[in-house]
Amino acid sequence: MIQFLLQHHSKIHSALPDSVYVPMRNLIWRQGVLRSATIVDRLGELTGIEKDDDPPRNVCLRYGTTDASKLAEDGVIKARHILGEVRDAGFDLPAEARVLDFGCGPGSVLRALQELAPNFSLFGCDLQRQPIRWLRRHHPMLHPKRTSPTPPLPAIHSDLDLIYAISVFTHMSLEHAQLWLEHFAERLRPGAALYLTFIPPDHAAFMKKFRIDPSDLRSGFYYSQTRNITIIDPDFLNERLARPARFEWVCCKTAPYSNGQRVAILRAPAS
Repeated sequence: MIQFLLQHHSKIHSALPDSVYVPMRNLIWRQGVLRSATIVDRLGELTGIEKDDDPPRNVCLRYGTTDASKLAEDGVIKARHILGEVRDAGFDLPAEARVLDFGCGPGSVLRALQELAPNFSLFGCDLQRQPIRWLRRHHPMLHPKRTSPTPPLPAIHSDLDLIYAISVFTHMSLEHAQLWLEHFAERLRPGAALYLTFIPPDHAAFMKKFRIDPSDLRSGFYYSQTRNITIIDPDFLNERLARPARFEWVCCKTAPYSNGQRVAILRAPAS
């Protein structure tokens, strides 16, 4: 398919509008790279060349890069921000805190936390099979689990001192967001911290990229399954999602590492 596209590029492009051709071209290219990367990584597994500390390229590509070192660097930056921002918000994490990365991917943040807070009990979960499979093989101490789009979490994800979710509520329907916040309230210890990022409606780049009209956000919540994007007004997040789940709104700020997303830090119910 990729060879056909290259051979007949001009004819195909002239026959289709850009709105159809460009997404089709990008999808075909991406899938071709994924397959190629999967073959290379499988050879690495079979020959024993695979590096334990480096997620394979077909996994990395799902997170915007084939460079495992770039993912690791981003993980360190995010881990430091999470710890610092949670502390600045008034949470005193215990030395042996139980921490869940909700939507952990290949565990770049979790692996950074292993170095920054070696006494923490760390847990990861994700919908995607490949990153969880890799983590199970190379980092079983992170207790990686594959989860479903809706609750519950595995039983081991209980009595948590912190849950963080980076770029997860940016792709979630309203029904699922409500279900997960209610479930988080059950799995966090009383007064524990929930740290999540979201895309606000004043993020002009996202609004333009996905051609979202401001009128689509009259309710304060926008979700498109076809575009795989969720935009949430901070007031809606607080009043319609956090409060019904009995979370206390602690603070909201721009996430310096997440391309203009915002961070909301919430406190779990006292009982």
